[in-house]
Amino acid sequence: MSSSSSVILSDSPSPTHPSPPQSLQRVQPSNKPRGELYVIYNSDQAKEWSDWFQLTKWQLDNTKTIEWSPEKKRSETWKYVKPCARVQDGLPAIHCRRCGDVLAHPSLKNTGTSTIVHHLKTSRCSKEASRQGNKDIQVIFQKVSVS
Repeated sequence: MSSSSSVILSDSPSPTHPSPPQSLQRVQPSNKPRGELYVIYNSDQAKEWSDWFQLTKWQLDNTKTIEWSPEKKRSETWKYVKPCARVQDGLPAIHCRRCGDVLAHPSLKNTGTSTIVHHLKTSRCSKEASRQGNKDIQVIFQKVSVS
């Protein structure tokens, strides 16, 4: 397989659902086993994403609706993560822009943004953000603690 801007390891979806289109960006999370790929949601490719996701094992087995578009989210914490889904079965997740970890999508357990905020405060994620010179996260923590 070839890739344009990112390394593609292996698209090994279940035999019952198709591989995502090659135009959708894939990531190899830093906190998951090697070879476990996720496809990043991009609002510019919403139609391609939706066409693929509707045929995933996860979507076919679940009635839950996932809001993929981060533009519709109100919390500032969403600017630190990107919605994504596991290539193999479509399991919804979020990809941290700061450290590269993949976490369960907040809609799966109705946790809201508290899971994201907790992750952003972890030493692993904070160290990576410091290494990258990301200081604006403190503003979000202040807003959350006031609420």
